[in-house]
This record gives sequence, structure tokens and C-alpha cells, in this order.
Amino acid sequence: MKFNPAEHTTGDRSAAIDVEIAPFGLPGGLRLTSNPRGVIVFAHGSGSSRHSPRNVYVTEALRRQDFATLLFDLLSEREAADRSNVFDISLLSARLIRACETALTARHTRGLPMGLFGASTGRPDLAGAVLKESGRRRF
Repeated sequence: MKFNPAEHTTGDRSAAIDVEIAPFGLPGGLRLTSNPRGVIVFAHGSGSSRHSPRNVYVTEALRRQDFATLLFDLLSEREAADRSNVFDISLLSARLIRACETALTARHTRGLPMGLFGASTGRPDLAGAVLKESGRRRF
């Protein structure tokens, strides 16, 4: 059963929720605090995964500052093996846009300010491409 964060109904805002970034089938983790002051979308590219100790440490540091986080991998392991995908800005930005939309529509993060954090191919210059390709000045 796939989790749709927009339909999530639990009252516990400090939950850890596994999500899928549709339609790409990319797994992610939405981690909430009891009173989040914003949600940070943490995009990770190739080289490690959302489960790496470093990435988990960063998201936990953000949560200690009362930010909810959505951590996910921009590419599946199979996709990351094709190095051309690592630099395909259109592919990566489409996925990051969808992850941002997921964070913005999730029941417990809807209406919160959103920020982007990137590592590896989730790097900051990708955020600019996301805004350009989405036609938005901001999310």
C-alpha cells in the first residue's frame, strides 16, 4: 500500500512517515516535529542515499530546530548507475518539483514555509533550475 501524504490523517505531528514521490516511484521520508516552523525538502543525488548517516544527521539537526524534513533520493540505484542521469537537469528538476509539491500538499506540512537543501546532484544550482522549469518565482 502506497502512502499519500495529502490523505494522511494521524494526529501525531512528530511522526516519521514513508512517502513515495509519484509518479517516479522514488521513496522518501517525511519527518515531522510537534510544531514545525517550516518544511525542508532535502534532495540527495548519487553517491549515497537518504539512509546514509551523514544525510540522516543533517535531517535530524534540522528537526532539532523544529523543521519538518522530506529526504529522498533523486535517482534510483539503477538510474544512478547511468552517469548521464546524474547531470540530467530536466530529469532531476522534474523530480524535485514533484517532491516540493508533495511536501506542500501533505496534511501536516501544508501551509508551512518551504526550503530546499541539496547534496551531491541535489546541489543548490538545481533549485534554480526547478524554479525556471516550473515557471514559478517560488513555491
